[in-house]
Amino acid sequence: MSLGLNEKGSYSTKRLRDQKLWRRLRWCCYVRDRMIAIGTRKPMHFADDQVRIPALSLDDFDLETPSTAMTRIQDAFTMIDYDCRVALAKMFMAKVKLLSTVGRVLEKLYLLRSIRGPNTGPRMFYNPKVSNFDLEGFLKRANELDE
Repeated sequence: MSLGLNEKGSYSTKRLRDQKLWRRLRWCCYVRDRMIAIGTRKPMHFADDQVRIPALSLDDFDLETPSTAMTRIQDAFTMIDYDCRVALAKMFMAKVKLLSTVGRVLEKLYLLRSIRGPNTGPRMFYNPKVSNFDLEGFLKRANELDE
């Protein structure tokens, strides 16, 4: 965030290729943050309301066959086949959408609590909300996940 990856204006003057790279980097950071938060039950650092750039599209990905002297990359099917590169880009975009939905589920159904350990300072963890359970909100999030 301090680099301005979440603000389109911070890189709008760069070359188009660099703009696309910055957008992909920003969404990679978002995905990494969500995966760590889900895996460790710790807080997400990127809230959805902090996302000020549009979602990725296929235009944001470098889908041309890369030219490289590294033989391992030259022999990699995913690098050679255009359809495979497009499928990987679409899977990444779907992953961003899924993790955004999972983030909304966490915010709606879980409470962020601080727990103090015997030898450590306070730590934040997600715990299920047991009081004031919102069935309507739960069903809405369940439908989002189904989609």
